[in-house]
Amino acid sequence: MNQSAASSRRAAISQLQSYQSALSDVLLFSQHINARASSNETLARFYSDRFRGEAKAAFEAWMAAKPFENSNAPAHPFVPGLYKPRLLQDAQEAEDESQRLWQQAGEAGRTSRSYVLITVFLASTLFFGGIASKFETKWIRRTVLGLGLTLFALAAAYLLSLPVQV
Repeated sequence: MNQSAASSRRAAISQLQSYQSALSDVLLFSQHINARASSNETLARFYSDRFRGEAKAAFEAWMAAKPFENSNAPAHPFVPGLYKPRLLQDAQEAEDESQRLWQQAGEAGRTSRSYVLITVFLASTLFFGGIASKFETKWIRRTVLGLGLTLFALAAAYLLSLPVQV
């Protein structure tokens, strides 16, 4: 569970950093568009040269679609098909790992509870075995001893059915 929580925290951190980087990318893109609209190609190039890797790849793919001439081109380079933030992908991987670890923790908890139940069965077996000799009537002694043996058989069968991890 601790590993799951740590992975979930890593996912949240990566997601937050991704959003911060995306904000920076959008601001640079906005400045680039403003400079281009002002016919200041030098300033537009200045901004486009400072795009981060993911934003640069999305921008180049967007520009290849000729957005200023083609009305079917995406409205901006930050559409999901073009813009693929690495940190957001890392966050998704960490979240998937967190879910996997959470499932494993749940399975381990269920197995642990099963072992506790087996311990109770075995303790009951010892109890019935110990008190069987205290009864004077033979059929009661045998019944109590049989109950203890039945619990022992159930415990053994249950133990053999549980998963074994090394």
